Amino acid sequence: MGIMERKVAYIGKDNRYFTSIKRELDDLYGDQDTFKFFEIWEEAEGSYKNFLKKILKENPAIIFIDYTYNTEDMIRLGSILRSLNDTKKIALVGLLNPLETAEKRKDFVTRIGQSGVLVNQIKMGGDPHDAVYDGYALAFPSTVKEPGFVTVKSKDGIPSKLGEIVRINSISPEDIVIETNIPFEVNEIISLNTHIPEDALESKQFIVEAIQQGNNYYNSLYRVKLRPCYLDLVEEVGAGDQLEQARVVDEKQKREAALKESAIPAFINWVRMASVESTSKDLKVLCVDREVSILDQVEQWIGEFDYCVRLQSCLEEEDPHIELYRPHIITFVMEEVPLPPEPDPAKPNEKIEPIDPLLYNSMESLQRLVDQLSSLGALQTVIVVFNAQGKSSQDLQTAFNYPKMVAHQEAFSYTTLLGLTDIYKSTNPNLFAATPGRFFIAKDSEYSNAIFWEPIKIFVINEVHIDFECERDLPLNATYILDQPTQMAVSTVAHKESSPYNNQDGMFYSLIHSMERESRKTLRSHLIKNKT
Repeated sequence: MGIMERKVAYIGKDNRYFTSIKRELDDLYGDQDTFKFFEIWEEAEGSYKNFLKKILKENPAIIFIDYTYNTEDMIRLGSILRSLNDTKKIALVGLLNPLETAEKRKDFVTRIGQSGVLVNQIKMGGDPHDAVYDGYALAFPSTVKEPGFVTVKSKDGIPSKLGEIVRINSISPEDIVIETNIPFEVNEIISLNTHIPEDALESKQFIVEAIQQGNNYYNSLYRVKLRPCYLDLVEEVGAGDQLEQARVVDEKQKREAALKESAIPAFINWVRMASVESTSKDLKVLCVDREVSILDQVEQWIGEFDYCVRLQSCLEEEDPHIELYRPHIITFVMEEVPLPPEPDPAKPNEKIEPIDPLLYNSMESLQRLVDQLSSLGALQTVIVVFNAQGKSSQDLQTAFNYPKMVAHQEAFSYTTLLGLTDIYKSTNPNLFAATPGRFFIAKDSEYSNAIFWEPIKIFVINEVHIDFECERDLPLNATYILDQPTQMAVSTVAHKESSPYNNQDGMFYSLIHSMERESRKTLRSHLIKNKT
């Protein structure tokens, strides 16, 4: 394979750090690749919109996003880049300065991780090694060069715990609804660390009541209803003698009495007080638009709307946005499918590949969308087609055999969308009826995050990645936290083809990131001490 040109972008204004990144890439990979570097920056608030346009035009392989400056815009940009099908495969690496406390670092890294950016490295002393490794490992896993770090391998696996930060969607006196990537089982008893005050909910134990895929608010795979135990369940160890049996019965009776007299009333009272000003974003909109035009037509961030909006540049076959999100309204901005190039008379034998209309927001893509909605039974979704190419609403409804389709000849209009949301809510009042007594959690509320810990075994670990075993079927491209041998974040990615654990059930490969200097020292000492 010849030398490849790789585009690498830096979004920020730390020129010294970007220079270090360029030097590191040239030193490590200059023998096999040539790089086209470019820097994107402007100070104005809302500049993430211009950054996005530049990225869509340049299509870099790796982007380093520096959260040090204009932090809110950078988080917004990261979330958009990870969600658009046109950009989701770009390797994104977040960069941040050291934070004052471990708690601040944890909170900030959690927020970035929930925006979708998989790996985030803390800038320490200007050394970009780990950031460069992560970017290359995500973009070009088959050619990334392994660093000469100490690596510890364990035949039987080193016990540890993997933590997923799940999102709490809503709370009622009877249940808690979470969104998660963990495939729980119905009737399973789990422990969940929440921010609910202990005097309102003493126990961390919950019983899984129901699991569903789809109709999610966050970018999670599962929506899970949990029933709180309120107080820890009474543990029964074997049959025991009569005295032990009598003790268990007595503890159960005391627990039942405490549930009725204090535990459940305390939780119900807390939910009632917390839910006074609670509202939910029930209406969900998906905007399919190659140009992401809505961003140019609104000043506020889309996350601040009183309904939920997701952006998509184009739809893929069996697109997960449709199945998991289940939008009520889809705006579909039609684009022209280009004609194939004219034959070159100088090259009479040249084969001209046909243009695939499914790669564009075309009539064919619209048919595929209708087919997917039909297969999911989601026929209440309204599809609003902009740039309808002279087709009327009746034309489209007949052609696609889909009565809930509306045609607009003009380009996308946010004002038109706003009017449609009002009409949809007024004509479907039962879908958006208030739920008395249910506390809907705002995504920036302290109650929106909870941690589920899962035991794992680490088989390979160094300073940049780990191989571990987990009994649950974890998804790839998801971020977790690890508590041993030190606190760190890890993100699951595909195994390298050369890995001995590739295609082994229950084995996962993760990149390590978000470690401060002290955590890194602890990890390094652990590796040196346990080197075999």
